[in-house]
Amino acid sequence: MKKMMRVLTILMAMMFMVSTTQVMASSSKKKESTKTTTSKKTAKKTKKSKKKQSTKSSKKSKKSKKSTAKKKAATFKGTVNINRATKEELMQLSGIGEVRANAIIKSRKKEGKFKKGDDLLRVNGIGEQTLKAIKKHIKF
Repeated sequence: MKKMMRVLTILMAMMFMVSTTQVMASSSKKKESTKTTTSKKTAKKTKKSKKKQSTKSSKKSKKSKKSTAKKKAATFKGTVNINRATKEELMQLSGIGEVRANAIIKSRKKEGKFKKGDDLLRVNGIGEQTLKAIKKHIKF
């Protein structure tokens, strides 16, 4: 009887160890998957914060560009002949950078001279507001 009790106790201990090992293995898998999920969430948060930072920096750069354009308008008091001006001369106008100056020159060569202010609206990138800002400083 004692022997049987011992065998039974040993068997129960072995069964307990086997079942515990399985539980421990499955819980470690859960921890690993939790770690993976957590790292994915962290990566997403990092991406979002980088996007927010980039949009903030782009907003700052847009603001600085706008303030530069306003400074240009305030400092430039002369007039520019839109049909003869070089790229550098056109860039003195408010809201006209290198790209728009090149577009003006290209349009001038392709479609002919500008006769009035509204003709500038045919240039890609020049709208009503830009035209309004530079109208005082251009001649034909």
